[in-house]
Amino acid sequence: MLSQLRCELENTVQKANTMGRKSTNNHQSTIKRAVFYGRVSTEEQARREHNSIETQENQADSYIQFKQHAGLQKIHSIHDNGWSAKDLRRPGMKELIAMVEAEELDIVIVYKIDRLTRSIRDFYQLWELFEAHGVELVSATEEFDTSTAMGKAFLNMMLTFAQFERELTSQRLRDKAADEARRGLKHPGMAPYGYELDRANRSMRPEPKEAAFVKLMFELMPESVR
Repeated sequence: MLSQLRCELENTVQKANTMGRKSTNNHQSTIKRAVFYGRVSTEEQARREHNSIETQENQADSYIQFKQHAGLQKIHSIHDNGWSAKDLRRPGMKELIAMVEAEELDIVIVYKIDRLTRSIRDFYQLWELFEAHGVELVSATEEFDTSTAMGKAFLNMMLTFAQFERELTSQRLRDKAADEARRGLKHPGMAPYGYELDRANRSMRPEPKEAAFVKLMFELMPESVR
């Protein structure tokens, strides 16, 4: 009788240990590797200083913390600071695409969809890449469901307005620069080597250390080349 009870107890313990291991394995298998992608363009930095990369990532971190029960874990952050969303030729975007192709992540998290791109064509190019590698796309501040026709239509509308805003902003900046040029106001742009911007006078002035090197280069230059 005692031996029978001992066998039943051992079987019960063994089953419990087996179920525990399965539960742990299932929990580990549900972990979703999340990568945050943030971007701020030069135009936005000039107009909205508070809309920083840090603010975007804080929103994404809050979303990840809220979804921790679903196994969401941030493994990496990618920043494109000072890059426009007019195309995908950005250092951070290239890194993100490489991670997707290597299947090193499960979810891409952005603050808003327009942080990823403002081009409808580029978005669907990325979306096809994500789908091919089983990567989900999540916006920390927007709700959309790309599995339904209505969700895709809503996302398409958001991207249309994002692209419109980018093109409208660029047009306004061009018009402003052209108007100031007509009024004789200077637009020095980026200072070449040997100079620095004089923002107060909208001009440039020599940068002493760099100017010394420029002067030396001219002095060392052969007469035939000058």
